[in-house]
Amino acid sequence: MPSTQDIAVLREMAKRVAEIAALPVQEEKRRLWRKLNALQPERPMVMIDQVCWNEMHIGDELVLRCEDPECRGYEDFLRRTLFQWKHFPVDMVVEPFILVPFPPAKINPVIFSIEPRPFSLLLFF
Repeated sequence: MPSTQDIAVLREMAKRVAEIAALPVQEEKRRLWRKLNALQPERPMVMIDQVCWNEMHIGDELVLRCEDPECRGYEDFLRRTLFQWKHFPVDMVVEPFILVPFPPAKINPVIFSIEPRPFSLLLFF
């Protein structure tokens, strides 16, 4: 069960990510990526998706503060998103949601007769 400290950490980080996701530049980047994917690029697009995260510890920006294992996973994702946006955003699109695995790891799908499927739920900020 997440502690109140874990919840506060995640809420603050989710708020910062949501603010970035709401910037007008995000819709422009989405538009440019759609054009590129439609083979009608307006300009070359740059994406940095292979990062050596274990070598990126600058200060304490990537230090996890949550104690609950599930919260730590979300915190890690949010911290990496904020770090990348701050240090090397290039043509990065920051989305206003987090993919949540389904079924959650704590639920035994056999007990509830849930057939595992390779899809996720979206958790909106």
